[in-house]
Amino acid sequence: MSESPKDDLDALREDFNKLREDVGKLTDTLKQLGLDRAHGAQEHLNERLDEARERLRERVDTAGQRGRAYYDQLEGRVGEHPFSSLLTAFGVGFVIAKLLDLGGRR
Repeated sequence: MSESPKDDLDALREDFNKLREDVGKLTDTLKQLGLDRAHGAQEHLNERLDEARERLRERVDTAGQRGRAYYDQLEGRVGEHPFSSLLTAFGVGFVIAKLLDLGGRR
């Protein structure tokens, strides 16, 4: 123990100030750790997002290629049989028109 209560009080204040500094440093360290982890998680998320975008682009390209191939094939068939294609288109249009007309009468 110190010689006087004033010395004890000064020592106690000094200890509290040191404790306050230590808690502040600890808080800063914990914040930095949290930021580092959040930054790492964000980088991982960005990588996964880039991978998903690339897969989506590949699938869109594949679907586009298939669509173009189907269109080319259909165009070839229509060119080979123009009259039957015209009759088929007329028949399909007629059936759709009748179905829509029946839907309006209900």
